[in-house]
Amino acid sequence: MANDWYKDFGLIEQVVFSEKYNTSVTFYQTPKHPAKPSITLVHGVGGSAEDFKEIVADLSKNYDLLLLDLPGFGLSQGQENIFSPQKYATLLIDLLPTLVNSTNYIIGHSMGGNVSVQIALQAPTLAKKLILIDAAGFLNKFSYSEHVAANYVGNQLPLAKQYSSTVKSVVNALNQFLPDPTGVLLSSTGRSLILDDNINAISALAVMNEELSALIRQESPPTFIIWGGKDQVMPVQVSTMLSYLLNTHAVFIFPEAGHSPQKEHPSDIVNKIEDFISDNQTMQAPNITISDKSITIDCDKNDSTSLLNNTQYTLVTINNCQQKQIAHLHAEKIVVNNSAVSFNHLKINNNNNYAMTLNNSDVEIWGGSLTALTIAYIENSQLEFNGVELYASNALVISNLPTTLNASLTQVHLNNTVFDWHGTIEVGL
Repeated sequence: MANDWYKDFGLIEQVVFSEKYNTSVTFYQTPKHPAKPSITLVHGVGGSAEDFKEIVADLSKNYDLLLLDLPGFGLSQGQENIFSPQKYATLLIDLLPTLVNSTNYIIGHSMGGNVSVQIALQAPTLAKKLILIDAAGFLNKFSYSEHVAANYVGNQLPLAKQYSSTVKSVVNALNQFLPDPTGVLLSSTGRSLILDDNINAISALAVMNEELSALIRQESPPTFIIWGGKDQVMPVQVSTMLSYLLNTHAVFIFPEAGHSPQKEHPSDIVNKIEDFISDNQTMQAPNITISDKSITIDCDKNDSTSLLNNTQYTLVTINNCQQKQIAHLHAEKIVVNNSAVSFNHLKINNNNNYAMTLNNSDVEIWGGSLTALTIAYIENSQLEFNGVELYASNALVISNLPTTLNASLTQVHLNNTVFDWHGTIEVGL
């Protein structure tokens, strides 16, 4: 049960009842000044409004604050059917209009970031701007497990980072071997008999089971993304995917922070949030250096993949490069051999051939657009799409062996068919 921490900040407790969900929500609010903008702060799984206490004093100098305990957390007690981001968002869309000022900003942390995105996209008048702190629930459950495991190994044992592809491959194999228990666990029987009605376990599973494919490509308000570089709960790579999908004006990564940078760097967080709110400038697109030439990068020959950042080539060949990140590369085709590479905001346009050919490689794409006759041909390789638009007129992916591929929040245009890809798909010859 939460304590009376809020009294130290002059916050006023208010309990609001929702007839729609037959549940009460406890809010904590600064004395209201309707002429000032307000900020609503939404916490995550296992937390409460208290998760923001380190930034309350400074933010309240210029804004009316509205914090809350989501039903089932803190002082708010809710019905069992409400423990999912979608239902929390619907609840708050119902309650917030009478509680916030005419100009309102939303800050969401962890699961609260997922809830906040859904509020902002479905009820734009409630979120003039959106701030996401280590937002959760955007990767499909299979990709999530792979990246959490790989990042944990890399953060705990830096020398083992080179084995992250192996870790992902092992987890992927386990995911295919073991049945997915999510549906059973989230059923009424599973919640009661297996999870013992534990709100943290139920909500964590509900977040992983959420899919925003139908919503995420709607116009979002100006968005600021904040992340901890060593977040063991929500992979930092998700910040790159969200920055592509949302109307992102700024991204800031605290390299050494974990899942709650607002607790570790409160002053910096407040300063960056206030700068974002007061500044109407958008994030500038990178200047792409255009070349009509081909390029080969071989890391065994000490070539640097940094040459590929913010550039455009015809054919790009990458050989023997491990755990490299490449941002804002444009090309007609990419060939990757014996490498592990992450492409951030990748663009490929090739209507006459494959967009990518992979051989003994692990490739992740975090945001981007790929147009081709066939998106990829892969041999003994892993390929993952996160927040990508795929346009293919022949086939999606062809593999020399039966292979399970992962994608999150990816939209596929295949011939005259459009569908969302959020989960796994089997590919082969």
